[in-house]
Amino acid sequence: MLVDSGGKKGAVIELNAETDFVAKNPAFQKLAMDICMLRLGGAVGLSIQDFKTEQLASGPKSDSPVSVEDAVKEMVATVGENCQLRAAAALEVWTTARPCPPPDL
Repeated sequence: MLVDSGGKKGAVIELNAETDFVAKNPAFQKLAMDICMLRLGGAVGLSIQDFKTEQLASGPKSDSPVSVEDAVKEMVATVGENCQLRAAAALEVWTTARPCPPPDL
């Protein structure tokens, strides 16, 4: 999960690995952060299939632009086990001018 500095937008992703050893890998964590930052800058409501075609600046094994889907495939080749991007959502925080009612105690 990532929230912008203004606190008005956020991004949540689900990037899965088979083991916690991979999840703790710095390359895996960097990929997760890169994907989250890309999703933070995107439109709310973009489907996961459409998001996977978006371009990252680089992938785990490449220095040139690569799609999110290809970057995940590169991660699989890097760590030697299956990894999947299952969800990615951009969020907007809305506020209202009226106060919330107090909770019933």
